[in-house]
Amino acid sequence: ALGLEIRHRKTKEAMQELDEMLQNYGLAAFASAHPSELSGGMRQRAALIRTLILKPDLLLLDEPFSALDYQTRLSVCDDIASIIRETKKTAILITHDLGVVATLCDKVVVMYGGLIMEDGTVEEIFSHPKHPYTMGLIDSIPRVAGGGKQRLKPIPGTPPNLIHPPKGCPFSTRCPYCMNVCMEEMPPYFQEDGHRTMCWLLHEEAPVNPEYVQRKEAMRRADG
Repeated sequence: ALGLEIRHRKTKEAMQELDEMLQNYGLAAFASAHPSELSGGMRQRAALIRTLILKPDLLLLDEPFSALDYQTRLSVCDDIASIIRETKKTAILITHDLGVVATLCDKVVVMYGGLIMEDGTVEEIFSHPKHPYTMGLIDSIPRVAGGGKQRLKPIPGTPPNLIHPPKGCPFSTRCPYCMNVCMEEMPPYFQEDGHRTMCWLLHEEAPVNPEYVQRKEAMRRADG
């Protein structure tokens, strides 16, 4: 109720609504509990209630599933999906969990080095990624194919120093398709039907990189 107090909305009606939300999210019996007495999932639900009671126009969810076990993560994910559907609010989800992104989101913005590398719909980003960093992220997702083990494909190298960023593309030092221009000039955005990508490989005068073309085609086929 702290947010209600700060905004001078701690009225009888507001407190009744708060009680109803605690009931709906299974926390009514813990209304007077100390945070240390709550599980991780309960704390996340309490944080959601604390936000929703203020009736925000926009929900900003920063790593809402961190430090949660698998089952609790699924439950909280269902809660958030229900909130977005029922309240019809816009939500911005900040996360490294691509599985959650594929489940909850309509549009995706892929960032690296503080810049947008690629953005588009979920289908475009997962089925037809164009930036090498996005491809690397998707490659790094654990998969089970035919019951056999598959070695993970991490992205080699380390992130750039944001205090002294590189001259060109921030991903150039880790990119397997890096060209000279990538290290010298920041690439512009290339757009195709709402799918926007910051990469010199998409420039009309860029030399064709067969490995890059093959990788895009392989990811397209893998998506079916």
